[in-house]
Amino acid sequence: MQKFDPEDIKNAPGDAEREVRRKSLIKNFLWWSRTEKDRWNKENNEERIVVKRQYAYGRLLGCFGLFTNFAIYNCFLTGIYNFRTSELLDMRRVPFLAKFVLSSAAAWLLCARLWDNNIYEAELY
Repeated sequence: MQKFDPEDIKNAPGDAEREVRRKSLIKNFLWWSRTEKDRWNKENNEERIVVKRQYAYGRLLGCFGLFTNFAIYNCFLTGIYNFRTSELLDMRRVPFLAKFVLSSAAAWLLCARLWDNNIYEAELY
């Protein structure tokens, strides 16, 4: 389906680069569609369904990210002092902000990868 691609995507050197450019185009459209809902979704029913599904998936990933942040923090960044006498890194000495930033970065990375893998379906293109 490369005949429907814009020129910059058609001229991409390979399939991987073409996929990156398509994802970029889709992301830009999704950001644009948030502010211009009345302008495009009255007559584009199929696109509206796809975009609403992406918004719902984004909200789901937001909830998943909060849960993941909480789980990573509690599972790996708090010490279990009742069952061990020593740890590799004494978590009581690590500041809360550093532990929170680390768990938030891990949760964001997971959610960003899931989002990126979901917005592009190669069989559609």
